[in-house]
Amino acid sequence: MKKFLTAACALGLLLSAAGCGNDDSAASAKTEKTAEDESKNLDLLKKDFNSITKEDWKKIHISKKDLNGAFEKMTETNSNGEKVVKKVEIKNNTVVITFNNSDGKSMENGLLAILFDQFLRALYKHSSYYDGSEPTIRFVDLDNQLVQESNKPLDDDNETDGSSQNSGKKS
Repeated sequence: MKKFLTAACALGLLLSAAGCGNDDSAASAKTEKTAEDESKNLDLLKKDFNSITKEDWKKIHISKKDLNGAFEKMTETNSNGEKVVKKVEIKNNTVVITFNNSDGKSMENGLLAILFDQFLRALYKHSSYYDGSEPTIRFVDLDNQLVQESNKPLDDDNETDGSSQNSGKKS
């Protein structure tokens, strides 16, 4: 199940991010600042997530627009007719993912948080949002109950890593 969820989420995000093209007519009207916010080498994201090398990651840059598009794609109904993520928001250096359930810190939500954290953190750190500091990734349910929060990468072998994590509390 873990590999299926990882593959499904990764494929949806990668294809969404890679499918967002740059409009040539809009590119001519961009200022110097917006020119810095162009995606580069998104075709490298079409690989299996775990096969993207450090050298590949050095070449990848995701614009805010393309990353927002990928996050929006996460909220769509999947091929099984399920909507796993209700919304994704970026506030300052924090990404908040709201699962489309009220299950709190269930085993399913906990596993999804671990899987999503690694992937979302990598995308964020290669985007125009990244300011050099580690982002905080928060997962909540529909009742705004905190599932997982971390300001450093989660270890998928050990769910609690001593970072700023709380469970079972209202956010």
